[in-house]
Amino acid sequence: MTKELSSDNGFLRKDNNGFYLDPIVGAERIDCDIFDKSLLELAIKNVGQYVTIHGEFYYRKNDRFPFKCRISELEIMPNERYLPTLYDLHGVIKDFPKGLTSEEFVRNMRDNEW
Repeated sequence: MTKELSSDNGFLRKDNNGFYLDPIVGAERIDCDIFDKSLLELAIKNVGQYVTIHGEFYYRKNDRFPFKCRISELEIMPNERYLPTLYDLHGVIKDFPKGLTSEEFVRNMRDNEW
């Protein structure tokens, strides 16, 4: 077994065995060890939410994906329904991109002129 500091995101779930991460890609499930009381309280309040976990990830020999994480930080991601859509962002920056074609705009960004 090997371990490394890393992070992953997915939905925080709970069953009879404790908390686990249900990642969008990669591992089918990552069991979560939570020893810090404040993190445990945060986890309890946010079961079912999309989260990012940070900590020590444990891998079985020759496995690509971790099977367990000892969590040192739990980040709760905002619910999608509260995030702005592309339509909401339309017109936020006035005079953008100031009459430039998309090619000119990208070229200026590459040349650090933006």
